[in-house]
Amino acid sequence: MALGIDDSPVVPVEQEPDAKSVGHSMTLDKDVSDMETLERHILHLSEMVGRRLRRGGYAGRTVALTLRYTNFDTFTRRRSVQSSMNNSIDIYMVAKDILETIRLRQPIRLVGVNVSNLTRNIGQIPLFPGDRARQAATRVMDEINDRYGDFFITWGTLLERYHHKGFISPSWRPGGIKCVNLSPRKNCTG
Repeated sequence: MALGIDDSPVVPVEQEPDAKSVGHSMTLDKDVSDMETLERHILHLSEMVGRRLRRGGYAGRTVALTLRYTNFDTFTRRRSVQSSMNNSIDIYMVAKDILETIRLRQPIRLVGVNVSNLTRNIGQIPLFPGDRARQAATRVMDEINDRYGDFFITWGTLLERYHHKGFISPSWRPGGIKCVNLSPRKNCTG
């Protein structure tokens, strides 16, 4: 296994045995003490956890937030809610509430979000129109991200994590910028 050789079969998510928890964590590029930045990372991780829960047909009642300081002291705080959830925003709100109860002693190096106390294949239709609309929006986001790649469509707060120095427009051509004549009175030169 140390050489990367493993003869065990690859098992699709749908055929895996029931999971005990689903989580993601990330070591940050630089140590962070700003709460707004930490919340953005928690939203990112909550979206990843929520997508995995929905893809596997799971929902959970316990959210855990793991933080590691720069001196590698690591701690986890958990909070349970009454009803099972797999919506990323619900997971984020619980994790954010946990973060607000913690008094940080030093900058954070690692952040993790985990959901446990799982149930599988809950197929309850939401009662209220707002909940149904949110479920439909989440389903559409998942379908788009499944088709075009993770975070193709995402929350506006997470857009800041993409730092592009520039881009190459689809209209770029080796001979120059493509001119599209939208008005019959204008002529393109180039």
